[in-house]
Amino acid sequence: MRNSWKIRRSDYIRLLSLSRLETKRDFGREICGFLIDNGYFLHLWLTRNKRREPGGFSYYMREVKELESITKKLGIPIVGTFHSHPTSEAIPGPNDVKYAANDSLMLIFDCIGNEGGLWHIKDGRYRKKKIELI
Repeated sequence: MRNSWKIRRSDYIRLLSLSRLETKRDFGREICGFLIDNGYFLHLWLTRNKRREPGGFSYYMREVKELESITKKLGIPIVGTFHSHPTSEAIPGPNDVKYAANDSLMLIFDCIGNEGGLWHIKDGRYRKKKIELI
């Protein structure tokens, strides 16, 4: 797994802003989505959060299946997920690690600190990765 991952600056800023907006507008509701490695940078694919109450996220299976179909046809992998933390740092919590796919990436947006953290999740542990905004 690489130590540094490229993300388009415009996507990063847009989703960080959206995560802060959702937190203010809907009292702590999180945003969520998937990380797709297109060979050049991580594409951030925003999905709807099925969970209505604050402090968590879940995906609509129909959206997940559609995205899996698209990425399979294009021959590009889904390498992880992203979500926001409305009231905590951009560090994976116990449930983040528990429910993450093994050997995957996780991008977390910290709505208070206004920053994101990228993590590699493997064997129940997480390790910070560098983000290069392009």
